[in-house]
Amino acid sequence: MMSNQFPKWAEWCSLALTAWAAPAIAILIHSLVVYDRGLTLYNAQIGGGYFFDGSRESFDHVLLLATACTIPAIPTFLALLPFRNRTILRWCVWVASVSLWTWLLFKSEFAIK
Repeated sequence: MMSNQFPKWAEWCSLALTAWAAPAIAILIHSLVVYDRGLTLYNAQIGGGYFFDGSRESFDHVLLLATACTIPAIPTFLALLPFRNRTILRWCVWVASVSLWTWLLFKSEFAIK
Protein backbone atom coordinates (compact mmCIF):
# COMPACT_ATOMS: atom_id res chain seq x y z
CA MET A 1 0.00 0.00 0.00
CA MET A 2 1.41 3.40 -0.98
CA SER A 3 1.19 6.40 1.27
CA ASN A 4 0.52 9.84 -0.09
CA GLN A 5 3.04 12.08 1.62
CA PHE A 6 3.72 15.72 0.97
CA PRO A 7 6.85 16.32 -1.07
CA LYS A 8 9.62 17.95 0.98
CA TRP A 9 9.40 21.24 -0.91
CA ALA A 10 5.65 21.45 -0.23
CA GLU A 11 6.22 20.76 3.46
CA TRP A 12 8.65 23.67 3.69
CA CYS A 13 6.31 25.99 1.74
CA SER A 14 3.43 25.00 3.99
CA LEU A 15 5.51 25.70 7.09
CA ALA A 16 6.55 29.11 5.71
CA LEU A 17 2.96 30.07 4.91
CA THR A 18 1.82 28.92 8.34
CA ALA A 19 4.54 31.02 9.94
CA TRP A 20 3.52 34.05 7.86
CA ALA A 21 -0.15 33.56 8.78
CA ALA A 22 0.51 33.83 12.53
CA PRO A 23 1.35 37.57 12.56
CA ALA A 24 -1.24 38.23 9.82
CA ILE A 25 -4.00 36.72 11.97
CA ALA A 26 -2.70 38.63 15.00
CA ILE A 27 -2.96 41.87 13.01
CA LEU A 28 -6.53 40.99 11.98
CA ILE A 29 -7.54 40.20 15.59
CA HIS A 30 -5.96 43.44 16.79
CA SER A 31 -7.68 45.45 14.06
CA LEU A 32 -11.10 43.97 14.85
CA VAL A 33 -10.76 44.71 18.56
CA VAL A 34 -9.55 48.24 17.90
CA TYR A 35 -12.44 48.83 15.50
CA ASP A 36 -14.92 47.54 18.10
CA ARG A 37 -13.49 49.90 20.72
CA GLY A 38 -13.99 52.87 18.40
CA LEU A 39 -10.40 54.04 18.70
CA THR A 40 -8.20 55.37 15.96
CA LEU A 41 -4.68 53.97 16.02
CA TYR A 42 -1.72 55.85 14.63
CA ASN A 43 -4.00 58.64 13.36
CA ALA A 44 -5.35 56.22 10.73
CA GLN A 45 -8.80 56.88 9.34
CA ILE A 46 -11.27 54.06 8.86
CA GLY A 47 -12.30 53.55 5.24
CA GLY A 48 -10.96 54.95 2.00
CA GLY A 49 -7.58 53.60 0.97
CA TYR A 50 -7.36 51.39 4.04
CA PHE A 51 -9.68 48.90 2.39
CA PHE A 52 -8.71 47.22 -0.85
CA ASP A 53 -10.68 48.86 -3.62
CA GLY A 54 -8.40 48.00 -6.55
CA SER A 55 -6.56 51.32 -6.63
CA ARG A 56 -2.78 51.71 -6.52
CA GLU A 57 -2.98 53.18 -2.99
CA SER A 58 -4.92 50.14 -1.74
CA PHE A 59 -2.39 47.81 -3.35
CA ASP A 60 0.42 49.67 -1.54
CA HIS A 61 -1.34 49.15 1.79
CA VAL A 62 -1.79 45.43 1.13
CA LEU A 63 1.88 45.16 0.10
CA LEU A 64 2.93 47.00 3.27
CA LEU A 65 0.85 44.61 5.38
CA ALA A 66 2.38 41.59 3.63
CA THR A 67 5.88 42.95 4.22
CA ALA A 68 5.10 43.78 7.85
CA CYS A 69 4.05 40.16 8.42
CA THR A 70 7.23 38.79 6.87
CA ILE A 71 9.57 40.07 9.59
CA PRO A 72 7.74 38.45 12.55
CA ALA A 73 7.20 35.34 10.40
CA ILE A 74 10.93 34.59 10.55
CA PRO A 75 11.09 33.85 14.31
CA THR A 76 7.73 32.10 14.03
CA PHE A 77 9.15 29.87 11.28
CA LEU A 78 12.20 29.11 13.44
CA ALA A 79 9.93 28.23 16.38
CA LEU A 80 7.82 25.91 14.20
CA LEU A 81 10.78 24.24 12.54
CA PRO A 82 11.62 21.72 15.31
CA PHE A 83 7.97 20.62 15.39
CA ARG A 84 7.38 20.21 11.64
CA ASN A 85 6.93 16.42 11.98
CA ARG A 86 4.73 16.59 15.09
CA THR A 87 1.35 17.94 14.07
CA ILE A 88 -0.23 18.57 17.48
CA LEU A 89 2.87 20.26 18.89
CA ARG A 90 3.27 22.34 15.73
CA TRP A 91 -0.29 23.63 16.04
CA CYS A 92 0.22 24.37 19.74
CA VAL A 93 3.33 26.40 18.92
CA TRP A 94 1.47 28.15 16.12
CA VAL A 95 -1.46 29.11 18.39
CA ALA A 96 1.05 30.34 20.98
CA SER A 97 2.73 32.42 18.25
CA VAL A 98 -0.58 34.01 17.23
CA SER A 99 -1.25 34.78 20.90
CA LEU A 100 2.22 36.24 21.38
CA TRP A 101 2.03 38.48 18.31
CA THR A 102 -1.47 39.64 19.31
CA TRP A 103 -0.28 40.44 22.83
CA LEU A 104 2.72 42.35 21.47
CA LEU A 105 0.47 44.39 19.18
CA PHE A 106 -1.76 45.37 22.09
CA LYS A 107 1.25 46.26 24.22
CA SER A 108 2.80 48.43 21.51
CA GLU A 109 -0.31 50.37 20.48
CA PHE A 110 -1.05 53.96 21.18
CA ALA A 111 -4.54 55.18 20.59
CA ILE A 112 -6.09 58.59 20.03
CA LYS A 113 -9.68 58.93 21.17
